[in-house]
Amino acid sequence: MGDYRDLPGINWSVLKHMARSPLHYQYALANDTQPRTDAMILGTVTHLMVFEPERVVDRVAIWNGGDRKGNGWKAFALEHAHQEILKPDAYETAVRMSIAAKAAAGKLLSDLDNEVTIRWTHQNGLSGKGRIDHLSRGYGIIDLKTCRDASPLGFGRSAASLGYVGQASYYVDGYEAMTGQRLPYTIIAVESRPPFAAALYTVTEDHLGLGRETYLPLLDQVKECQASGVWPSYAPGVLTLPKWAEHAIGADDQDVAEFFKETDNG
Repeated sequence: MGDYRDLPGINWSVLKHMARSPLHYQYALANDTQPRTDAMILGTVTHLMVFEPERVVDRVAIWNGGDRKGNGWKAFALEHAHQEILKPDAYETAVRMSIAAKAAAGKLLSDLDNEVTIRWTHQNGLSGKGRIDHLSRGYGIIDLKTCRDASPLGFGRSAASLGYVGQASYYVDGYEAMTGQRLPYTIIAVESRPPFAAALYTVTEDHLGLGRETYLPLLDQVKECQASGVWPSYAPGVLTLPKWAEHAIGADDQDVAEFFKETDNG
């Protein structure tokens, strides 16, 4: 992975921060390693079990010592620093999730190439790079997403809010720019709670178009900021209230006082 990070080019995991602000992009560029959360570790181990089960023995360690604190935990974490560490119940969750994902994927998992690095030049001259986790010679780009809700509507909401169509478009366009071949993009969505439901979703060309409308302006912003040397944060604007506060507007003083008393988390 270190070799990939050293390659020149803009990857999606950093570019997406430009949607928040150029300052956030610049910070992510300089700090592109994130602390490993339990959810991230669960996702990584589930990926291994689905796509590269032969690597699980070397890449995964199980902590049976209860709470992760004390000298025993510190020694174990140091000894297994090169591995993903899970508690037994989390490991069992990953096993059940991987079974569900494999059942949903079926023949999509045949003839896979894993961790395929792609590099290309964007239309505005910037260099792009990506690492496609799983590439099926027969079925295109395969992506596994763990989630709380894999239903069509629930996962659609997650895909929109988490930028999955932007990522899909970035990879599909990048692979086509590098090879001349346009591949389909399929997501395996699997829930991280019982009964571990899973589903397959194809990202349509219409959705890829929406993703392109997302990432191309971000690339243009990067180029502008590189030229100016200025990486601003938020622009001045009109205060925007959340939807839950809208019905308080226009209410009498007593209603407003009661409303904010009920919604005050402080």
